[in-house]
Amino acid sequence: MKPILMDIILKVVVNLGKIKDITGEKYNRLTAIRYVGKDKHGAAIWLWKCDCGNEKEIVANSVKSGNTKSCGCLKKEQDKNNLKNEIKDISNKKFGFLTAIRYAGSCPSGAQWECLCDCGNKTIVSLSHLKDGTTKSCGCYVARNNFLKIKNKKFGKLTIIDFKYIKNNPKIICKCDCGNIVETKYSNLISGNIKSCGCFQKEKVRENSKFQIKNLTGQKFGELTPIKIFETNKKGVIWTCKCSCGKIINVSSRSLCSGHTKSCGHILSFKEEEIEKILKKNNIEFKRQFSFSDLKDKQPLRFDFAIFKDKNLLFLIEYNGDQHYDKTSYYYSDILEKHDKMKIKNCKQNRIKLLILDKNSNLEKDILDNMKG
Repeated sequence: MKPILMDIILKVVVNLGKIKDITGEKYNRLTAIRYVGKDKHGAAIWLWKCDCGNEKEIVANSVKSGNTKSCGCLKKEQDKNNLKNEIKDISNKKFGFLTAIRYAGSCPSGAQWECLCDCGNKTIVSLSHLKDGTTKSCGCYVARNNFLKIKNKKFGKLTIIDFKYIKNNPKIICKCDCGNIVETKYSNLISGNIKSCGCFQKEKVRENSKFQIKNLTGQKFGELTPIKIFETNKKGVIWTCKCSCGKIINVSSRSLCSGHTKSCGHILSFKEEEIEKILKKNNIEFKRQFSFSDLKDKQPLRFDFAIFKDKNLLFLIEYNGDQHYDKTSYYYSDILEKHDKMKIKNCKQNRIKLLILDKNSNLEKDILDNMKG
């Protein structure tokens, strides 16, 4: 509604005695300009001009009673002044192990300060927590108290001697019986996950190896002749062997004695040799190391045998030794397991029959049964 029309209406209403004319009256920072109307409760609303220059429509009774003293600028100024007082109050002051360095902003809970802890860490803490003592350190205070309760305790071969606290990450420092220093989490100690610097496991392997080592030097295993022990580890004894072709490789004693590895790889594995003899004996058309263009992991993945009839692919054969199932096998690897899964998935997707044979399979019977199917 236009101001001129509102002035006319105001004069009429005032003459009727329904509205008191307060035009020009000032309350705190607000000066009444003109009557605007009524709110949903029937209270008179006036347009007010603040000392800062802003104009705002406010219920007259709120202004007269002092509940509203400005357009809002007064509250902002007060907050700003309070904030300045907060910054001046605690700069460089000490609270427990914390020294206030600089103001770091504000949030609904109040001013935030960057503080330097006696341990050297920096942290952000609210002013209220500093003043009421809720926060006394970067967190190292609690960690140190907990450390003092467990200092000099022994877990396995490790004795707790010290601790350090960096970025909310407490580390326990231990001395091993062998003299080495180890850093770890307290949870690793009480759970038994860590019992030494690593020397305990090495000693255990060495002790076990004493009972496992058989002198294989000079003996013949297929095309391989052990020359010397390469190393002993938790999987057993590893021998450096010379192949009949002249190549030098490292093989576990288990693989040598079981016949799993008979050469450096220049001849087929003995089971694959047996499968090939069966296929030739029964005049079965086949291809070795068969691959598909869409099945690869950097390099194409190969199947041991592809079986054909009239040049059409019937099925694939994979012979899986212990290393495909036994994770303790020296030749087991996550990559080997991954490739096995990729091959099975590819065959299912393309509806290609895959015959997987192992040491428990009747090789000839299983192959011939699949030829019939």
